[in-house]
Amino acid sequence: MRHNNAIIKVASSDEFFSRIKQVCKKLDKNEIVQTAHIITFEDPIDLTKFLTPKKIEIINVVKRNPQTTVTRLSEILHRDRSSVQKDIVSMANVGILKVNDVINPGHGIKKLISLAYEKLTLQASII
Repeated sequence: MRHNNAIIKVASSDEFFSRIKQVCKKLDKNEIVQTAHIITFEDPIDLTKFLTPKKIEIINVVKRNPQTTVTRLSEILHRDRSSVQKDIVSMANVGILKVNDVINPGHGIKKLISLAYEKLTLQASII
C-alpha cells in the first residue's frame, strides 16, 4: 500500500521499539494496524545534519517540477550537478524522493526525480 504522507521525526530508540511492540501486539490479536512511513532520527542534531536547507530546497523544486532530472535541478538551483546528485541519493535512500530510470530515445536512460509522498511532516521535540 502506498502512503501519501510521511513523517520525519525525532524519537529515542525506546520510543521506536515501543511503537514496534504495539504494532506486534495488534498483529498478534489480528487487529487492524494503521501503517505509516516514519523516518526517525534519535538526535535532533542528526535530523538537522540530514535535512539541510539545500535538501529542503530540492524538495520544494521537485514539488514544483515533478519528474525532473538531476541536470535540470542543478540548473534551477545553480548548484554543482554532483552535489545535487549526492543529496538526491541520500533522500532517495530514506524514501523521501523516488528516482525512476526511463528510456531516453537515442540517448540511453535518464533518471527522473519525483517526491515519494504528497506531504512530508516534520516532528521535532528538543526536550
